[in-house]
Amino acid sequence: MASTEQIPAWTAAGSARWSKRVWIALAGLALAATLIGRAQGGALWLGLLLGAAAAARVAVLLDALRPIAALVTAVRPLALPPLLILAAGTVESPLSLQLTAGIVAMLVAWHVLIRPEERRYRPALQAVWVAIRTGEGNGRRLIAGTLVLLAAVAVILGFLWLPSGDTLEDRGGVAAFFFSASIVLLGAAVVLRLLGYSSTRLRAIVSLCVLLAIVRVGMQLGLLPLHDALHDHVPWLTPGLLFTVAAAATVLAGLLDVVIRRQAERGNVGSALTRAILVFEGPVPYVGRTRPLSNYGLLCCVLAAVALSAAMIGAAYPGRSSGALADRLHPVAPRTIAPGAMSDRELAETFSPVLLFSKHARWSPVPVEGFLGKAAITDWEHKPVSKPIEQLDDCPGIVTAPCYTLTIRCDDGDAPCAQGAPNPTLEPRRSGAAYVRVVRRSRPPTDGSPNPFERVARLREQPTVLVQYWYFYPYDEWVSPVLAGQLRQRHEGDWEAVTIGFSDRAPLFVGFSQHCGGQWYPWDDVRVERAGTRLRPLVAVADGSQANYRYPNPAQAPDWSGCASLPPKTLTLVSYASNIRDRVAADWSWEPAAKPLVDARRSPMSFVGRWAPFSRTELDTLYRDQVLGPDASGPATPTLQMLWREPLRTIFRTPNWHAGKAS
Repeated sequence: MASTEQIPAWTAAGSARWSKRVWIALAGLALAATLIGRAQGGALWLGLLLGAAAAARVAVLLDALRPIAALVTAVRPLALPPLLILAAGTVESPLSLQLTAGIVAMLVAWHVLIRPEERRYRPALQAVWVAIRTGEGNGRRLIAGTLVLLAAVAVILGFLWLPSGDTLEDRGGVAAFFFSASIVLLGAAVVLRLLGYSSTRLRAIVSLCVLLAIVRVGMQLGLLPLHDALHDHVPWLTPGLLFTVAAAATVLAGLLDVVIRRQAERGNVGSALTRAILVFEGPVPYVGRTRPLSNYGLLCCVLAAVALSAAMIGAAYPGRSSGALADRLHPVAPRTIAPGAMSDRELAETFSPVLLFSKHARWSPVPVEGFLGKAAITDWEHKPVSKPIEQLDDCPGIVTAPCYTLTIRCDDGDAPCAQGAPNPTLEPRRSGAAYVRVVRRSRPPTDGSPNPFERVARLREQPTVLVQYWYFYPYDEWVSPVLAGQLRQRHEGDWEAVTIGFSDRAPLFVGFSQHCGGQWYPWDDVRVERAGTRLRPLVAVADGSQANYRYPNPAQAPDWSGCASLPPKTLTLVSYASNIRDRVAADWSWEPAAKPLVDARRSPMSFVGRWAPFSRTELDTLYRDQVLGPDASGPATPTLQMLWREPLRTIFRTPNWHAGKAS
């Protein structure tokens, strides 16, 4: 057995041999992964092995990972604002979950993001404190640098906001201002932390490539000029190429660190190889200034988190109702009524909703005939179809529905082809149309639609009657000013719906269709207008998007969570704070003209197609207008939508719909 004195030498020798073997083994694995290429899970297993080797403190691997670790350390505080956004996503969750999210967010923020930087910022804070007390020391420079930094952020924020000409309220008010400030501060933090990371020549190359890539992304988004010029003359200079160069430089820095360490262990510090490596890995001339830059970057991260918190607080109080008809919005206790004893027509007329519109609304529901008179029809191969939609009630062969597409060839809501809304000051209030569907549990659908009734656990009484009011709008164009531009979503013909569920004794709930889904409320939480024997729910319609809401708050935060397949309300505060809102008011009301009840056998509900060729989202910024992502499908005929085919399952059991919160 080896003596105690022999153990360190034996361990060191064995460790050296073991490090070489591990290095050779990992190199072989990397080569194998490269040869395998796209083998499923290959990169994951390689990453697990590399992580295990790093955890085991294999010297060679630790040397190789040192530049990557330094880069991670540099960008680590940037996770502070996104961490707050994740915590804010629980605002509609139970109190226990909100409390847990707040505690976890603060613990992670302090122990993982802020406290590891203590050795960097503590001396700076002490210097500032000395400067405040005595007026001397290096703290004065830090204070002056902080003021210059905040002034630069203010100039950038003003540059992004002022050119639009919108008022503060148009831009989203105080909440959106603080949200924009947090974005600008976070951008400044990225620049400063990367500059602080660039202590060697290779790291400076990494920082430069990442910063150039961010600039190119800003050009692509239209926040910065010269995108078209660069795209025409140097199309290869893409963000992907710049990020790839940065990654390659980081890997090269790791390899050079390994070689330098091995040269030092062998006593070859002054060798030609070491001197050649130091040409790349030697310190930059301004290395003494990188630490203050990192401290300023950390300060920007903290300020961004504070501004974001202020934006979230402002977003939690969206305001009160507005409009000339606001006094009609008080809830009215419904009188006793027996829906089961009423005919379909009586039920539809008794509970027909009153739609409330803003004075800025550009469209209200119209009969489909006017739209069809201007529309062209194409089939699944984009070939023109000459038949009327009354004859297009089935798809041929193996082609699945929807297989036809209507279009009025209108790409702009300002064009004459998109107009068609009645002017409430010139035309009678009773105009347009509502397409009403009534289904009963005691009378299954005879039009080929599925039986929509199933047990709903969230309701005390089970629905026995469903009434759906479908509204057709000739155009949908939702516009919202955001940081440095406007966000725009648009498509042609739009279908929206209000669904009311009844038991045999009383109304139970109302479902309001919105973006990618909707909200439902118990009947007692719905505002109702009583007119004689009629009990008419009041529905506030958003400008442009035609989303339906229970109450006309001047700026509703649309819930995009369902569109992103996230839990309900996780993006509501962020949407509101970033001014992604639905503008709603009660300036005038709309009452539908009576039309026969509809089912899937008669036009327009029999049409197996879409009412628009696409749905498109665009970002119009200072220097460029661009489409965000691929075009989505246009709205389909209601009979092809899940809200028609399985209304109870859609409203109560899908993530795109959720229970509304009465205010």
